Amino acid sequence: MPGLSRRASSQAYDVSGDAVADLVYRSESGKLMLRKGKPATGGGVDLVSLAAAANSLGGADTTYGAANWTVASVPFVMGTPDADNDSVPDIWAVRSDGSVRFHPGSRTALSGDGGEMVGPNSHWRSRIAIG
Repeated sequence: MPGLSRRASSQAYDVSGDAVADLVYRSESGKLMLRKGKPATGGGVDLVSLAAAANSLGGADTTYGAANWTVASVPFVMGTPDADNDSVPDIWAVRSDGSVRFHPGSRTALSGDGGEMVGPNSHWRSRIAIG
């Protein structure tokens, strides 16, 4: 997708609860953004709706995670299917101190700093994947 090369794509799952895939990504300004997908004619998601904010449902991206999502603060972000059984996809993040945090997903925006699952540890700062 144009413009996403310097951004971290976090997840492409149905976040909003409308049975259509959405995109959560890290913006260049260090926020997590939500781009809502439109349904495709034959089912699934219209990929054009995820390619640009103007094409998305609502015509604009919304802030999903407001602060402290810069690459310097959170070097690694990974979206996952629902891990806490609430029907909303979730996010795992490795912070710059090496701690691993779990962020329960939300239909509209994340809140708080997530729960620390692993304390600060230099081992996690060099990982390229979680799981």
